[in-house]
Amino acid sequence: MFEDFTDLFDKENVIINIRVISRNSRKCITFLNGISEDEDLKELLKTFKKQFNCNGSIAVDENTNIPFLKMSGDQSSNLQSFFHKRNPNFKIYVLK
Repeated sequence: MFEDFTDLFDKENVIINIRVISRNSRKCITFLNGISEDEDLKELLKTFKKQFNCNGSIAVDENTNIPFLKMSGDQSSNLQSFFHKRNPNFKIYVLK
């Protein structure tokens, strides 16, 4: 579905931020930032929800008005493998 998804990115300057925040001792939320606003975030989130078996939503940062994806559970390893399969040149930063 997203085979041509990496063609829209500038292949040298793609920085993807993944942040995992713990809600309590067992539950956590994964935030994904750095996706181009030109991408169809709804379709991308739909793909992530099906592949990773999680729930998710699109939220907007109050300060910068930049949309980001919010998913339930620790999806950092799944997201890393997803983006490395698409293009190994992506710079992926994970904060836990």
